[in-house]
Amino acid sequence: MKKLVLTVAAIATIVGLSNACESTKGEEPVKEAKAAAPAAEEPKAEEAKEAEPEPAPEPEKVRPTKRDIDLKVKVTERQCFGSAGCNVTVQVTPLWKGVDTPKFDGDYDVTYRITGDESGPIIGTFTMYANGKYDVPYEEMVSTSSVNTPVDAQVTTVEETLGGW
Repeated sequence: MKKLVLTVAAIATIVGLSNACESTKGEEPVKEAKAAAPAAEEPKAEEAKEAEPEPAPEPEKVRPTKRDIDLKVKVTERQCFGSAGCNVTVQVTPLWKGVDTPKFDGDYDVTYRITGDESGPIIGTFTMYANGKYDVPYEEMVSTSSVNTPVDAQVTTVEETLGGW
């Protein structure tokens, strides 16, 4: 019985090889090698995907407060009239207290107060946009009581812009 089983298995193997040879008759062995090559390269492609660095995360968007912004006051013109005081033209520039100006989570109106004017504080507003840029009035005119009167500016409020016209 064992001889019969081995003989049947041997015949089946020979017939299988014979059929395999018939099906590949006329084909070039190189084609089989080319077909097998991509399968061997697939793990390399997966490894390459794993090795690619992930894109840097976008900076976190922030909601500014009045403590985050300093104001620089630059005197662009000064005309003095002796004891009558001076007319001073100033430009206000916002400075972010952090290292870099961040991206905001929306547009914000920043209201500020300029001190040093003899008739009282001057109130102004500029917009800080989501991209970190700002829109400040070009110049403010201040009348001081003397050449030695300091002109300064402080942020009073920061509010999300309502938008629209």
